[in-house]
Parts: sequence; C-alpha cells; structure tokens
Amino acid sequence: PKLSEHVYLIAKVNDWMKADLNNGTAKLYLENSYVGKSFINTAQFKDTIDLSFGVDNNITVKREKVKEFSEKTFTGSSRKETIGYKITVRNNKSYGVTTTIYDQIPISILEEIQVDVLDLNGGTLEKETGKVEWKLELKPNETKTILIKYSVKYPKEKQVVVQ
Repeated sequence: PKLSEHVYLIAKVNDWMKADLNNGTAKLYLENSYVGKSFINTAQFKDTIDLSFGVDNNITVKREKVKEFSEKTFTGSSRKETIGYKITVRNNKSYGVTTTIYDQIPISILEEIQVDVLDLNGGTLEKETGKVEWKLELKPNETKTILIKYSVKYPKEKQVVVQ
C-alpha cells in the first residue's frame, strides 16, 4: 500500500505437473471473465506455479498516516520522529480470501541514525531490508486494520526523510 493501493491477484498452482502443461501462452480467466495472457515456461517452475491475474478490484487496501502516532521531539543534539500508519484491507468478495500485505520500515546504514520499531501489529520484519509482511485471512465483506509504528532518531543538523 505504500507504493500502490492496488491489490494484485496471484494464483498458486500446486502439483502442476499432473496437468501436463507445455511451454507457451496461457489465456487467463477469473470468475468467467478474460483478464489477459501470461507465458508459461515450465523450466522455471519447481512444485508451484505462480500466475498473475493482475489487479483485483474486489479487495481494497488503503494506507493512511495516523496523526495521533506521529510526533517530532528534540532532545539535546538529536531529533526524534515517531510515525504511525494505519493499513485498512477490505474483502468485497462473497467468499473468504487469504492475502499478504507488504510494507516497509526505514533502515539506516549510519550509526548516528537509529530506527526503532515500536509496533508491527503481528507483522514479520526482515531486518536487512526493512520489509514487513502480514498474512491475513479475510471473510466475505470483512475489513481488517493493521497498525505500524516506528521512530527515527538522528542528529539535529541532518536532513532525514523518515517516510
């Protein structure tokens, strides 16, 4: 949701070898509607094929900055910015879905800039990249909210983008 408010539908096909697939173009249909073409290269696959069906308009996601969680403070020669986001996901389908949400915590390679994770709301953090992942089960017409909060402390004389 940080980069795009679109949700992308990906089908994971297990035991695809049983289908005796050949390399070539595949026409993709979703809920009886043609959604596009994909190329299947069986040499690239292991035990699961991932097929992209493009944007799924029946699942919505929105990322908003939460003002109550966001603040700037000054202590001695340092600034500290605390930022929080609310990510809202809604399933508008008549059946349940499993979805994965990705976001990111900033990372720093400089010792003088310190990033502290305050709340990931059950998400899993990949420390090297700052990537955060949530796996959600959404019932029909269900909405779930994820909160993410972090702080960045840095020298007062530095200009740092903390988004």
